[in-house]
Amino acid sequence: MKRSARRLLRTGLAVVGLSAIFVVAATQDVPKKVNLPKNPIPAPSPFPCNGPDLAVALTSVKAVNLNGQWWVESHGKIMNNGSKDYDGKLGQAVVQLTRKRLWDPAHPTVMTIYNVTHLAKASFQFVQGSFQLEDYVRAGCVEPLGQNECCREVQMILKVVFDPDIRSDGNPNNDDCNPKNDTNSDTPDTHIKFTASCIK
Repeated sequence: MKRSARRLLRTGLAVVGLSAIFVVAATQDVPKKVNLPKNPIPAPSPFPCNGPDLAVALTSVKAVNLNGQWWVESHGKIMNNGSKDYDGKLGQAVVQLTRKRLWDPAHPTVMTIYNVTHLAKASFQFVQGSFQLEDYVRAGCVEPLGQNECCREVQMILKVVFDPDIRSDGNPNNDDCNPKNDTNSDTPDTHIKFTASCIK
């Protein structure tokens, strides 16, 4: 083989080698697609806060049939998530379970009132209440509704109401250190939808 041909062959092989290196490098630099979860878990909030922390949770809201009559039964609890015991007087921390009829939202009704005077840290107490569903026909609101039928929706709200002067009474053991959990979250689980008989 002539020298010029050998030189040409070496140059061609070098070019092919460099092309292969660029292909490998380009392949390695391409970032891979990462499948992130659709609902990432939120970062935990600081817990517990420094002091007593009365928090509420609605654990169950459901319609039940008792002796042929339909009722809404609500169960919840009041917890002390803080780092210290809660100690107060009557009327300083009142738990209220309220019924809010969404077709008449301006007139909520307090179903249960519960005074909290002492609650040790990391402990809880149960709260419950019930009321009769007037003109109940069936669960849910499936369209189309029949003649003289309408859809009704009730929301249950559990919250702690504190005396407005509670932080100026000289007692740090009744000062709630986290007001963000004094009312339960508004979720579909705290609502009841039902079909009622009514005049349109």
